Amino acid sequence: MIAIGSIFLDMEYQNRTILILLYKNTKRWQIYWAKLTVVWLYSFVLTLIATLFTVILKSLLVKTPWTALISNHQTQLFLLTGNIIGILIYSLFIITLSFMLIMLLKINAAVIGVGLALGFLGAGVSVALMRAFTSLIPILRWNPLNMIFVTQQLTNPSYATVSHLNSLEIIGGNLIYAIIFVILGYHLFKKRRI
Repeated sequence: MIAIGSIFLDMEYQNRTILILLYKNTKRWQIYWAKLTVVWLYSFVLTLIATLFTVILKSLLVKTPWTALISNHQTQLFLLTGNIIGILIYSLFIITLSFMLIMLLKINAAVIGVGLALGFLGAGVSVALMRAFTSLIPILRWNPLNMIFVTQQLTNPSYATVSHLNSLEIIGGNLIYAIIFVILGYHLFKKRRI
């Protein structure tokens, strides 16, 4: 999603279509918000398609009846909804980050590289920081790299021992960082020369 978000916004500048958008609508915040909304809705649709595809594949390939899965102490429905909610919250975080980064760096390949680094190394770096500086855990647990755990923690609450945040805190942290990224990204968008 970080690649899609940065490409979606960067293409407006590469193809100079941002001029047409600004000509038709001088309110830059509406343009920025509309682009952000479209990319997040795209993420939402992809999440729903992936979930539906998973349910269909489970029905075709795994012969365990649904009633047996639902009767377990931790239902598949709970896991599925927790996973979907976690993905949607994290996608909002990562999309707003990508919009801010493309406005800051102005190089799409750099934004994608940063996104890949965050996706693959971010959680590990966060855990390493908290293990190295245990006295600073009350502060370090709020670092943006720690927000990556939202997708795992909502389906497996034992990840709270790794992130040092409970589920409500990690959801709130993701949403707060998304707001910060939107504000910073919009400010950079507003000031960017065409």
